[in-house]
Amino acid sequence: MIRARPHVIISLGITRRSFGRLKPSIYTLLHRKDLLALAVLILITVMVRIPGVFNRAIWYDEAITLLETAGNANPTWSAHPTPAATQKELLVGSPTFAEVAAGLRETDVHPPVFYWMMSAWRQAAGESIESARFFSVFWSTATVIVLFLLLRASDFSRPFWPCLVFSLSSGAVHYGHEARNYALGMFFIIFASFFAYLLINFEFKSEIQNWIFALIISILCGLAFQTNYLAIFPISAILAWCLVSSPKSLRLPVIVTIVFSIIISLVGYSTLIVQLGARPHQFQKTLGILQELKKIINLNFEILWNPV
Repeated sequence: MIRARPHVIISLGITRRSFGRLKPSIYTLLHRKDLLALAVLILITVMVRIPGVFNRAIWYDEAITLLETAGNANPTWSAHPTPAATQKELLVGSPTFAEVAAGLRETDVHPPVFYWMMSAWRQAAGESIESARFFSVFWSTATVIVLFLLLRASDFSRPFWPCLVFSLSSGAVHYGHEARNYALGMFFIIFASFFAYLLINFEFKSEIQNWIFALIISILCGLAFQTNYLAIFPISAILAWCLVSSPKSLRLPVIVTIVFSIIISLVGYSTLIVQLGARPHQFQKTLGILQELKKIINLNFEILWNPV
């Protein structure tokens, strides 16, 4: 029997599943040294994002975020030369969730979850672009923490280093201080991966806990899709892995997880259909499904190796 060491401070009351056999230990999730590593990661993650919060000029997409979360997705601009300061009032407002969703349906191609949360954040934390960017700093930092927990749960020997690489990667830093939906979408994806790993690899004390974790996974996958439509690719990979890797005892909860994820993702289906045809002139032509997939794969490889 593997005994928890005295310096263990956080543990899960579950046992590790290993090809149908259970190890009789209580699996330890965090030690004190892990808290120190996490503290350093959090400090580094926040520090490298702070300069971008304050020193970058607002750009087009961020201005759209502020307009849409202020309830002015389709603003009425002055027809005459006007000082920019007099138009700043269009970036401030307290719309309802229904008004935000309506603005997205009419003017944008993105789902509503990020904009709902950002609208509430701005009303509570302030209306400035810096305040909006801190929303992404928060979720980007939370993503690093969850990634650390995922690696630690998988017995990765030194989770600090891959988490540091992710924290400092050009894409994570850039999207981690930008008032857009990417940092929040990544958080939902990594969090769903964490719960999926626990569901497949650990045995809970009661059957109801399996169903609770399955429900959490489906909610997180659905929220990821409702934050950014391109999340369909990683959440499909997560759900496919759950289906292939799950033992027979978990097959039904996993199937229900997939069904619920699809149901949550299809909430507002009519809006998605409208948005898919909203910008027919943005691209030169339809490439075809195989060429589209090839282009997406190539773009992802470019993101791995090229600065943003």
